[in-house]
Amino acid sequence: MSLVKWDPFREMERSTRRLNRLFGDPLIRFFEEEDYAMWTPRMDVYEDADSLVMKAEMPGINKDEIEINVDNGILTISGEKKRAKEVEEKNAYRLERCYGKFSRSFSLPSSVDTSTVKANYKDGVLEITLLKTEQAKPKKISIN
Repeated sequence: MSLVKWDPFREMERSTRRLNRLFGDPLIRFFEEEDYAMWTPRMDVYEDADSLVMKAEMPGINKDEIEINVDNGILTISGEKKRAKEVEEKNAYRLERCYGKFSRSFSLPSSVDTSTVKANYKDGVLEITLLKTEQAKPKKISIN
């Protein structure tokens, strides 16, 4: 038999997992019984030398159902993922996909020019590009 050093954090993690299993499943079942479950698109936000880029996964949403607003340095993406009536619930074994209205808001840094927002939607991915102001772009300084 090998000896294993006691780790209190491992015990806390194990207890947390047990509690999540105990209390997490009823919460999931509650949302599955609802006509619409809570849903928000997952986002990637990153910057490069010239811009701030935001990408959101929105499978099954038509681009006409997405709204993008910029107001007072806050960018808001909102819309609705509608439930397709392909299958009647009485004939379904499992319905796990989430639907409903969503809204995500982000505070924009002062280094971006909010008048140059560009949005592109392709293959269920929304890409928003905000160009940086000239003052915010990195400058290389040469040494004389």
